[in-house]
Amino acid sequence: MKAIDRGDMPGAANLLQRAAALLDEGHPDRPRLLLGAGEALTDAGELATADAALVAARNGAALLGNDAIGRSAELARLQLRFSTDATSAQESIVARTRELIPVLEADADHHGLVRAWRLLYWVYGTASRWGMAAEAADQAVHHAEQAGDEGMAARFVGMLANSVLHGPTPVDEAITYCEGVLSRAAEDRRSVAITEAALAHLEAMRGNFEVARTRYGRSRALLEEFGWLVEAALTSLDSGPIEMLAGDLESAERELRKDYQKLERMGERNTISTLAGLLAEVLYRQGSYPESGEFVAICRNLASPDDVASQFLWRCVQAKLLARERQYEQSDTIIAEAIELIGASDWLDWQGDGFMDHAEICRLGGRTGDALEALTQASARFTAKGNIVSARRADELAADLRAAPTAQDPPQPAVPGCAG
Repeated sequence: MKAIDRGDMPGAANLLQRAAALLDEGHPDRPRLLLGAGEALTDAGELATADAALVAARNGAALLGNDAIGRSAELARLQLRFSTDATSAQESIVARTRELIPVLEADADHHGLVRAWRLLYWVYGTASRWGMAAEAADQAVHHAEQAGDEGMAARFVGMLANSVLHGPTPVDEAITYCEGVLSRAAEDRRSVAITEAALAHLEAMRGNFEVARTRYGRSRALLEEFGWLVEAALTSLDSGPIEMLAGDLESAERELRKDYQKLERMGERNTISTLAGLLAEVLYRQGSYPESGEFVAICRNLASPDDVASQFLWRCVQAKLLARERQYEQSDTIIAEAIELIGASDWLDWQGDGFMDHAEICRLGGRTGDALEALTQASARFTAKGNIVSARRADELAADLRAAPTAQDPPQPAVPGCAG
C-alpha cells in the first residue's frame, strides 16, 4: 500500500473518512482509506473514533480477502491498544507482532513490517530496553526504504534519536548523531520535531538550558501545527526533566501538568502514567508532599506491569515520602525495588536518578555513609552518560554531606530525585 503523507492530521483523517464513506462496502479501496483514517485519527488523539475506523478497515479487508490491509489494520489496532489500555500485557502484544512478522516477510509486505517494527519500538522503549528499541527503529526505517517510500523512512528516523537520548550513548556522541538525523529527515516535520526534543534534553544535560528551551519549544510548535496532538502532549517527557535539570520547578510542573491534562482528555492510558510519576517527583521537590502522594497513586494505578519508567518513578517518590514519615524499613525495600528495575535496563541516566533518591532516603535516616556511597554510584552513571549537570550536582551534594554536622539532618530534601 502506498503510504499517505499526512501533514495536517485532523484534516487528513476527515478527508480519508469522507472518501471511504462515498464508497460501497465491497469497494477495494475502502479498507485502505479506513486504515489511513484510523492511523491519522490516532495521531490526532481521537482514539475512540480511530478504533472504530480500524475495526471497519479490518472487517472490510477480510470481506475482500485483502490480507495485507487486514494485517496492517490489526497492527494499527495493537498500537492503539498499547496506548489506551494500561492493563494490556506487553508480552501478548510482542507475541502477536512476532507471530505476524514471518508472514509479512514471506509476502514481502514492507508496509506491514514498518508497522510491526514501529510497535516493537514503542514496546521496547516502554520497557526501557533502548538498545532493542534502536534495533526495532532500524528495522522500521529499512522496510520503509524497501517499500520505496523515503518519506516514510524519514518519518521513523526520529525514533532513533530517542533511542540514543535514553540509551547509554554518551551525550556528545548522541548530539552528533541527532544532528545527522536532522539532516537526513529535514523534509519530515514529525521526525524533525521528535529529534529537536531529544536534542533539547541532551543539551540540557550539558547545561545549555536556553538552547534546550528553544529546541523543545520548536518541537512542540511543529507537532501542534501539523496536528500530531498525541506526540505534542508527550513533549513534557523532555521539557519537564529539562526544567528540573535547570532547577526551575514551577516551569517543570507547568509543562507536565498541561500535557497530563491533555492526555487525560484524549483517553490515553500508557504514557500518562509516566507523566504522573514525573509530576509526583516535581511536587515532592517543591515540598507538596500530599499532592505528590496523590500522583504517586495515579502513576501506580495506571502503570502496566511492564512499564519500567512508570514502575520506577512511583517507587522512587513513594520511598522518599515514606522516609519522611520515618518508615525507613519500607522505604528501603521500595527504593531497592526501583533500583533493581532500572538496573535491568540500559537507561544510565535514570539509574543515576535512582541512586540519587537512595541517597536522599539514607540522608533522611541519618545514614551519611550510605548516602555518600549512593551519590558515588549516581555520579559514575551520570558521568558515563555525559550528563554534566547531574554529575556535578551529585558531587556537590556529596561534598556538602561530608562537610555537614552529623548530629541532625535538615528537614527539607537536600538531594534531587528522579529524572534530574
